[in-house]
Amino acid sequence: MKVAINDIKPNPFRHMERYPILRPKVEALKESYKTTTFWDNLVARRVNGEIELAYGHHRLTALEEMFEPDHEVILIERDLTNQQMIQIMARENMDDFGHNISVTHETVRAVVQALADGDVVLELPELTESQKPNLRYAPEYRRMSATVLSPAAPPEMSGVPYTAEMLGEFLGWMDRVRGEPKHKLLNALNALEYINSKILSEENFLGLGVEDARIVIRETQKAANRHKNHNPRKWGSEVGRKVASAIQDGTITYKGAAAFARKIDPVEPTIPDINILAKKLAGKFTNLFDVSTDKLTVQLEEVIDFKKHLDPAAREDLTKTLMLVSSRAAHYSRQLEMKQITQET
Repeated sequence: MKVAINDIKPNPFRHMERYPILRPKVEALKESYKTTTFWDNLVARRVNGEIELAYGHHRLTALEEMFEPDHEVILIERDLTNQQMIQIMARENMDDFGHNISVTHETVRAVVQALADGDVVLELPELTESQKPNLRYAPEYRRMSATVLSPAAPPEMSGVPYTAEMLGEFLGWMDRVRGEPKHKLLNALNALEYINSKILSEENFLGLGVEDARIVIRETQKAANRHKNHNPRKWGSEVGRKVASAIQDGTITYKGAAAFARKIDPVEPTIPDINILAKKLAGKFTNLFDVSTDKLTVQLEEVIDFKKHLDPAAREDLTKTLMLVSSRAAHYSRQLEMKQITQET
């Protein structure tokens, strides 16, 4: 279809005021159009007489700067659902701004809001008892389980129920090896919860990379835990904001965040006799998956012996849970490595 440039609307789920336009990309596109002309390869849909662009917002900007508003271009018309428009937008965002954490936040925010508004409908799977505390209700981000920084969502909380796994499948942000959502999605949900709760602000994440943002969340949570008996929100907020600011201005890198947080937080946590505690933990963890001492392992062996009789859903749930436990154990093992300890001291 032929459409005048000024009649092309952006993707309705992409909030243009919150998404930057990358000038080098626009200039490169303009140079390309001068040499090879516009390739007529943009996809759009028609809704209530309006033309809404599915993707290619940098290309649209380049066209707007090169031609008069009434200049016509050819678009590929498709009958796209709201759900498809959001999925296309999410993938375009990651292609253009894959390392910009603010855009990751906006992408997750758009999906959760679309769930709340009914623009996207995702089927809630049957949850096990261990999964129910991770349930959330759009447009909110907090989980049903309580944390130091967030009370549990009330049982009567209204909204559209969802889980991080549902968002991960919808966006294609799943770690297939671990069988769980990618860290960037989990960190984004935590960040948006803290932003909504005024513990942190969106400005605290401007210019941060994925790992930077993860560390800001981690130090916010750690500070709150250190002060869990006295104003954890205040201390979580203060430490998290200062760590974010120090990373943004180049005072520290994310590797130095833990040491920096200890300097600005005057309260030292109560330190247990960590050597005795470590030995106790090692003993307890040694018994995990030991068929001679661990009742759960005995039951697991029984399930494996008769696995051919398992329902596919039950088998998948148990498999994913074991992979998640393995992933968490590997994460904490890496935290204890001597190289890691040396970097943090």
